[in-house]
Amino acid sequence: MLRIRAIAMLPFLNALVKLKISAFASPLAIDDVFRLDAEGRMIWEAAYVTWTQSSLENKLQQGAGQPLNFTEIWHLSQKYPEVHEALNQLANETNWFNLYKVYEIIELDVGKKTLDTWTQGKNDDFTYSANNAHASQYAARHSSVKYGPSLKRKSLAPSEAAELITNVFLQWLKTK
Repeated sequence: MLRIRAIAMLPFLNALVKLKISAFASPLAIDDVFRLDAEGRMIWEAAYVTWTQSSLENKLQQGAGQPLNFTEIWHLSQKYPEVHEALNQLANETNWFNLYKVYEIIELDVGKKTLDTWTQGKNDDFTYSANNAHASQYAARHSSVKYGPSLKRKSLAPSEAAELITNVFLQWLKTK
């Protein structure tokens, strides 16, 4: 039962690690616990996830505005399917595809105008970088996208994009 619960919580925990420690942090993993019985046999006991909650909790509390704690984020993910989906995308590998999926989920919920405010106008740079292989050193979602010469956009590094989406995600959670 403990192992099943740990497996169910793992995407949520990995998303939190990526949100507040590093978008490129190694994912948490489940380890098995064994004990020796009286006859020297290895008996499987339980599963656990190694994690320091106080450190993560402290970083979550440092965000601007109303602080979010783990329990609140968990409840939001249970109440709103779009939050659950975005957390699962954040738990995956940090790449343009997954970051853009989170962006799309949030944009569908709040609209482009709100995203433009939250990103201080960088959402166009984000979408340009995520969708244009030439702008993102060929790691983009698409091989190329035609942008007119009048549209001046700045290419974002993957780390800049991850930070932008993390901040937008946390702002979005505060609206729920």
